[in-house]
Amino acid sequence: GAAITLHSPAVTQSPSAIAAAREYLSKDAIPDAERLLIQALSNDPRNPDIAAELVKVYRLKKEFDQGRELCEYVCKLRSEEAKSSPEDMRSQAQMRLAESYFDCAELYTELGRYDDAIKALKKSTALLPDNPKYLHELVVLYIKHGLRLKAEQTLDKLRATNPDNQAVNQQFERI
Repeated sequence: GAAITLHSPAVTQSPSAIAAAREYLSKDAIPDAERLLIQALSNDPRNPDIAAELVKVYRLKKEFDQGRELCEYVCKLRSEEAKSSPEDMRSQAQMRLAESYFDCAELYTELGRYDDAIKALKKSTALLPDNPKYLHELVVLYIKHGLRLKAEQTLDKLRATNPDNQAVNQQFERI
């Protein structure tokens, strides 16, 4: 096929840009993926999918503050998307928003901003209350913060979502 260049118009469009960036990342060509996504985002600045992919690049580069800033923007875009989605598309939009809040929580954690991480995770669990990944991370943060009662309450919710998960019971038996 034809050679892909960073400046090909087709490559800087949404699904193509994301696919091409992932291809670069699979080859550890992180700077190329970053350049491509920045270009694609400049062409389509309100595209949360491109921005979310660029957040992943910043995490790989350990540029957590830059990733956090962009992740907050992704949450803003996804929130607008969820509010304006037709009823039949709303749950998908809310799932994407919940995942974006989770991504922000991970970045806040990397930056030592645990209160912000907890707030972001609470937004995730407000949208998807039975998501074990979100509940698990919330338990971990509550434990780190010494919020034993909240950790226990959230752990009860986590156990209720997946009662057969022995790993959860073993990991948190010390609470």
